Amino acid sequence: MHLQGELLGTMLDLIVRDATRGRRSLDDVMRLMMARYSGARGYTGADIEATVADVCGCAVHAFFVRYVLSAHAIDFDRYLRLVGLRTVVTWGPGVEPDGTPTADKRLFAWRPPGESALRLVVSNPASIWGRAGLHTGDQLVSVNGTPFVTTDAFRTLLRGLRVGDTVSVAVRWASGPFRATVGISQLEQPTVRIEEIPGATERQRALRARWLTATP
Repeated sequence: MHLQGELLGTMLDLIVRDATRGRRSLDDVMRLMMARYSGARGYTGADIEATVADVCGCAVHAFFVRYVLSAHAIDFDRYLRLVGLRTVVTWGPGVEPDGTPTADKRLFAWRPPGESALRLVVSNPASIWGRAGLHTGDQLVSVNGTPFVTTDAFRTLLRGLRVGDTVSVAVRWASGPFRATVGISQLEQPTVRIEEIPGATERQRALRARWLTATP
């Protein structure tokens, strides 16, 4: 969540700088927030949106609706383009610092309040866990025949998995029991490079220079 907030703040900084031709930035938003809401009242998400709009003199409601009030992937290129940049993403096999292949471990477990059993969280349906038929919210019964009742024990199991292992995951759905056999494969990981867009304008370059040096 901290990383998401930092990314959204960076995109808002670009929006403010572009709308004000580099005269104002997210720092101005923070100063105005402090002046308006530093007392006991506090502030709401709507207050943040209104403050950003006041600083940049631009419409930011659609940004807040899409990325703060709902869960859409951030369109980084749309905002990086304001300073003449874009992302280039390539994919390749994940490798650990010691050189071993990175196993696809995009699976978590948690215990809802008032329940005795763990429930699964499949962080990406395209993972080996999602493709095997497991879903977020499935009630965990056992892994390789062993029941797991604590999240710590489940994390320890995941940490020990290696590429080439096979695990049998038994869960309980509302419709009845389900068992998935999951072959642990190597995780494909992205590498993101940020580069200048072809034909970047002088205005975009000037905004970028001010952004990179944190001016104004």
